[in-house]
Amino acid sequence: GYQRDDALLWAGAASNPANKEDPIDKAVLESCNEHFGKERAQALLNDFRKVKFVGFNPIVKRTVAYCTHPQHGEIKIAKGLVDKILSTGDDGGDCWECVGAAGLREELREADQRFSQQGYKTVGVSVAEGHDGPMNFAAIVPIIDPPREDTRLTIHRIREGGVAVKMITGDHLNIAVETSRLIGLGTTVLPASDLWPASAQRDETILMADGFAQVLPKDKREVVLVLQNHGLVVGMT
Repeated sequence: GYQRDDALLWAGAASNPANKEDPIDKAVLESCNEHFGKERAQALLNDFRKVKFVGFNPIVKRTVAYCTHPQHGEIKIAKGLVDKILSTGDDGGDCWECVGAAGLREELREADQRFSQQGYKTVGVSVAEGHDGPMNFAAIVPIIDPPREDTRLTIHRIREGGVAVKMITGDHLNIAVETSRLIGLGTTVLPASDLWPASAQRDETILMADGFAQVLPKDKREVVLVLQNHGLVVGMT
């Protein structure tokens, strides 16, 4: 297995410190600073010299860093949605399946579920020796990402003005339900799989639901289209 220190550093190396708006990268890098001390964390992370960095996007749901390291030589590190780190599928990004993926899948799913039920977001980390070497699943990193303190009040004021609010997120269903509760929305949050196939009953579900979880961009578009087709004016942030 891998050591916790290594897994945390790899997660940090696969993050983008220039992206101040990304809550996951921010949380990972803050965890590195807290665990190692800020100066040591910076020195350790600087040892991972990025040759190429592929940033996160909502389709592939992962970042990939191709690095050189003074001790380990060439190393490839990925960080993102646990399922996508274990086995990417053919989604247009850098593709791989981790060594022993079939045997790990259920164990990782259960661990991911346990973390999400406790209110944690999770990030999977995988690593390869060499930029073209086989990927090995290294760790699940749990992250607390609480809503902003003013979110609940903001939503309350919006709803007082007669505007309905739904949450649409890429987060795991359990996380989405808990977040929805914390910000004062209802907890009828459904998985994106409930959006397909299209039907009249499905459209009614979209109208009534408080939100949807584990969504892709095409799922968001579908929700907006259905609401607009029912004569509603829709805005999305």
